[in-house]
Amino acid sequence: MIPHLRTQVYFDRSNTADPSNPYSPAEWDRFVTEVLIRFIPSGGNLYDNAGWWRRPNGTTFRGIGRTMQVWAPVADSVPHRTAVDSVIAQIKQRYKHQVVFREEERVCEAAQ
Repeated sequence: MIPHLRTQVYFDRSNTADPSNPYSPAEWDRFVTEVLIRFIPSGGNLYDNAGWWRRPNGTTFRGIGRTMQVWAPVADSVPHRTAVDSVIAQIKQRYKHQVVFREEERVCEAAQ
């Protein structure tokens, strides 16, 4: 078994200019090509989700989102975390989102 890091990034998929209107499939495809594949070329999984969260101003918001899940060997944790940080920075910059949640855990992977 090889120790790996499993990182999940949760982010809002709504348009900050119009929260009830998600970004178009074309915009999402651009993000995948220009950001995800660029910074995490080894791949990962993407999941649609729906949730609610408290904004920094204290209001609660409900909306649609995505979860990105990626893995890397623990030995590659520094470049892995740097790549995930770059993706988060791009989400915040492109979409003006204030909060992007990140979860990381150590897991063991065995090739079958």
